[in-house]
Amino acid sequence: MYEGDSFFTLTIIERTGLVLLSSILVVALILAFLEIAIQFKLVVKLAFSTMFLWLFVWLSPQVYYFYYTFLFDALEFQNVIKLPPTPKEIFSLLSFSDRANLSNHSKGVLGWVMILLSLKNSTPAPKTRD
Repeated sequence: MYEGDSFFTLTIIERTGLVLLSSILVVALILAFLEIAIQFKLVVKLAFSTMFLWLFVWLSPQVYYFYYTFLFDALEFQNVIKLPPTPKEIFSLLSFSDRANLSNHSKGVLGWVMILLSLKNSTPAPKTRD
């Protein structure tokens, strides 16, 4: 399914660095999401989960490009952030209907993880007998 994905053109050390960078970004994003959104009701948390995914999809290419400047000598440092993603693009990631590559599928999984985290503590506590 992922044959030909650009991830596999990297050396094992470069891939390890990319996975480590992605892991750091994901953990930071989830911790920030939990810190900010967990205190709200379910609908707001779901909105925050979508907003955090939207921000990640929009801004993370710059972080990844910065990493690639260390890997490839020919790359000059530049701004690679484009227009923010549209709601359709976010839905495509969440529905896994965008291009089938590791990057898009990982973003879709990240979005669903944050949606599932939104459900944390969203159900009312069971009533106890007094």
